[in-house]
Amino acid sequence: MTVRKKDKKSMLVTLVSLLAIILCGGLIIAIDSPGLSVKKKLSFGEQYLEEADYEHALANFQEVLGRDPENADAYLGAAKAYEGMGKRSEAYEILDKGYDAVRDERLSALKKEIERRGNDIADDVKE
Repeated sequence: MTVRKKDKKSMLVTLVSLLAIILCGGLIIAIDSPGLSVKKKLSFGEQYLEEADYEHALANFQEVLGRDPENADAYLGAAKAYEGMGKRSEAYEILDKGYDAVRDERLSALKKEIERRGNDIADDVKE
């Protein structure tokens, strides 16, 4: 009779251990999932943009694009970072590339806005 109790106890310990391992594995996968990483990187990129730290912003947006080349928000952020660094031609290029990839009208609207701002600056210099 004591053998049966030991078998049941051993089986219960094994079952609980397996359940714990499965739950931990699920948490690790959920925490390290690409979707969450993309969201985090987008958030970091936006924060760096607000702080005018354009190099770090760009690095985060480029990492997102490396994982998700159809992420319109990353193209928008990268273009804003390039513009902040004074690299308008790179901003135009990334917006064109993004538009070709995802056909998001926000990309063409930002390109027009950057062009308009560039023209406004050129007009101010002429005056």
